Amino acid sequence: MKKWKKSAASMLLLLLMVSVAACGRNNGTAADENAGTGNEAGVENNSGNTGLDGRPFDEILFDTDGDGIRENSAGEKLQFTIRCSNDSKTRENAVLFVKECLKKVGIEVEVSIEEDGVIAEDCIYNHNFEMYALNCYFGKDPNPYFWWHSSSASDEEGVASFNFGSYKNASVDENIEKGLSTMDQNERKAAYTEVAKQINEDAPMIFLYVQNREIMCNSDLDGFDPGTFNVLYNVQKWSLAK
Repeated sequence: MKKWKKSAASMLLLLLMVSVAACGRNNGTAADENAGTGNEAGVENNSGNTGLDGRPFDEILFDTDGDGIRENSAGEKLQFTIRCSNDSKTRENAVLFVKECLKKVGIEVEVSIEEDGVIAEDCIYNHNFEMYALNCYFGKDPNPYFWWHSSSASDEEGVASFNFGSYKNASVDENIEKGLSTMDQNERKAAYTEVAKQINEDAPMIFLYVQNREIMCNSDLDGFDPGTFNVLYNVQKWSLAK
């Protein structure tokens, strides 16, 4: 007989975590020193949000021509493309929902659904994107070195990097290195918690959702308890009933 167990897929291990990675090679900055005033089309107020220079979003970009899309003083529209591979309808729908949400605040988004191999080659290896949606892979150890350490960043064409947005932060580097330098699990937990807090604040990647999954195993397997981060985390406690 078989038995089923449910497990929450996690951003630190499983393929089912979807996010939008920002800051590709072609990105620009939205802030404009000489932005005008006005909101002709009545897009939603975002006075609580701030731009890259710390000023409120509504003081940086405005819809001056009434088309519902914000622009800077030079008339450049706040618009970009989100690229998404075609191997997951759930992810495609999530990206289309993001598009709808951003339109409400005056941001125009084009969604480009492409072959998975094209996305991998162009985005991961050639860093050619403004934003793109992807599934996150993590190893059995929660070490985030290849995702967030500055030395993992690359904008060089043809050089793959899982630090997709070439994110660099000295505090994050320090805490990642602390986590790698000790075997004490409490010390590692503290260091990686600080990394997570900084990532959440800087948002080099925007985490959208986590799916549940079902795992089938032999009914004679005792001690099998899929964890959030790893199915094999407690493999030493598994046993087969005689």
